[in-house]
Amino acid sequence: MGKMGIIIYPNGNALFAASLGTNPGTFSKFGGNKCAQTLKNEYMKTSIYLRKTKKGADEMTLCIRIRQGKLDLRAVTPLSVISQFWDCRKQCYKPNTPVSVIGKDKRVSFNKEVGRLLAFVEESVSEEADADALKEAIARFFAAPEKQDITPEQRQTPAAVEERMSVLEGFQRYLGENDFSSRHISETRCIERKIKRYIEWQRRMNGIESYEMFLDDLDPAVLSNFREFAASEHLYFREFPDFYEPFKLRACNMTEISPNTLTALMARLTFVLNWCVKRGYMTNESYRSFDHGVLVYGSPYYLTIEERDAVYNADLTGWPQQLIEHRDKFMFQCLVGCRYGDLQRLTKDNIVDGFLEYYPQKSLRDGKGGVVRVPLNEKAKAILARQKTDGNRLFPKHCRQSYNSDIKLLLHLLGVNRMVTVLNRYTHENEQHPICELASSHLARRTFIGNLYKKVKDQELVASLTGHSPGSKAFARYRTIDEDMKKEIIDKIN
Repeated sequence: MGKMGIIIYPNGNALFAASLGTNPGTFSKFGGNKCAQTLKNEYMKTSIYLRKTKKGADEMTLCIRIRQGKLDLRAVTPLSVISQFWDCRKQCYKPNTPVSVIGKDKRVSFNKEVGRLLAFVEESVSEEADADALKEAIARFFAAPEKQDITPEQRQTPAAVEERMSVLEGFQRYLGENDFSSRHISETRCIERKIKRYIEWQRRMNGIESYEMFLDDLDPAVLSNFREFAASEHLYFREFPDFYEPFKLRACNMTEISPNTLTALMARLTFVLNWCVKRGYMTNESYRSFDHGVLVYGSPYYLTIEERDAVYNADLTGWPQQLIEHRDKFMFQCLVGCRYGDLQRLTKDNIVDGFLEYYPQKSLRDGKGGVVRVPLNEKAKAILARQKTDGNRLFPKHCRQSYNSDIKLLLHLLGVNRMVTVLNRYTHENEQHPICELASSHLARRTFIGNLYKKVKDQELVASLTGHSPGSKAFARYRTIDEDMKKEIIDKIN
């Protein structure tokens, strides 16, 4: 027997686990829970599968299968369905099935009948049953359905509640019915995949084999359990490699996430739920009372004009070409203040009468977009003049990771290593770090905004050059610069 460990699940319960090599092994009962393996051996699993008929290529017969250990029973039912509209996972007709195939009332009634059939079979078939017993149970169900003694709990099968939309289906419709940016789609898919893993965790590791997340079930308690799972998943990934193996995840993507990242994740989930409510896909709005937290940021750090100019004027003769190209991109970004995504999309058509004109994609996505016009100073024009790109692009295209890495390297090699105070992502404690270690493409945007804000206190004017929307929380962070200016004023009268 390997050493014992403790698993703390998202619902707050705990299990002891005996580790046998890389396999979690057998869980002992603790805190009222049982492991998935124990449940798999104790309980029968009743399901529906389809079999071809002679009636038509699309019409198939519903069959019932019962599994328990080595027991595997199958039997045909009198029911048939149009296969392309049948949801094999939920074991019911899909909500979007055309009325020309089956009317809504008939569809709902049919799905409920399938749910009652499954419940009746599970109740009627014993552990020692054979295929004949299963056939007899099906025959009894259709012979006298009014005499079926089914409890309300037994009727609550996935088929009986198919009108409720699952969370995953809500995500699919959210992404399918809207035209989002690739980044927004990627972020939403990330949450969707995490929800899939959470559902599978409940089924396999917590032993709730029929677990499903429906939109109308999402109350603060469910969201809290999911949040806890998301926060602890980096630990589960290392502890239970067998569970995570089918998901094909990379270790670099399963690291501890910060409180801010977790807050942002839950906020994006809430955004999807708000959309589902507006579209009528869910009616339960109790999720709104869930406190997903507040983003906490330290004061923004940025390059001073002197540090910026030191990088701009540095002689990089003999340096790698990519590093030179990234210096130019970084400096241009410092002089115009655009985000990295917007920088990558800039073409020569964005230069109009000595101005950089562009539509910030983030603002457009939020429905608050307007054109941003930034006058180009002599430094910015000089950078553009020495660019030799193919086609219409302003700058050569590089991946974001290499760009950020080169910015750190560039500042380090040029001695731009001033210590700055930052907020630790995990502890929210103030820490001191060299600015070169923290640098990224967004440092350029902060450099533009910070130095501009120190010179011009008109927030609306500054916002018109940065693309910030009115009342932006991100822009409000720069008001801390006021404190620096107060100190400078006091120093002048010492």
